[in-house]
Amino acid sequence: MKERIVAFGDAIIAIIITIIVLELPIQLTQSGTIEVWELLRAIGIYFISFCFVADLWYQGAGVFNKIEKISNKDFVFYMFFLFFMSLIPTFTRLLIEDTNQQVVLIYGLLSFIVTALWTYLLLSLTKQTQQQSSFIQNKERQRQRMMLIF
Repeated sequence: MKERIVAFGDAIIAIIITIIVLELPIQLTQSGTIEVWELLRAIGIYFISFCFVADLWYQGAGVFNKIEKISNKDFVFYMFFLFFMSLIPTFTRLLIEDTNQQVVLIYGLLSFIVTALWTYLLLSLTKQTQQQSSFIQNKERQRQRMMLIF
């Protein structure tokens, strides 16, 4: 069952990244040229969202490989995590269209919720692994707390 849950999450993350890139606006001016600076700004915002999503996927891949099964509680948190992460393309598009204080705040709040859920999930999953020493687990917990605070 663990493999199916991980495959489902991987598919959702791949779709999220695809949707983010499809939201990139390519606007033509009256003369038919591309607004290069607007496109570069949009690509920069896309890059930040891409790195955020890809980093979470990478962290999860390492942890999911070390565990035998996913508990029901962790499964529920993983689904909540995927739900909130699936909102990232929408808020990335809003950020590209109008980078005002309210949109940045909402994007930051969404990033915080995703990071908090992910941190809880990773800490819960790493408790299951008997392969890591307590020192490595404590270091991972500290890193996750710092990520949450950031």
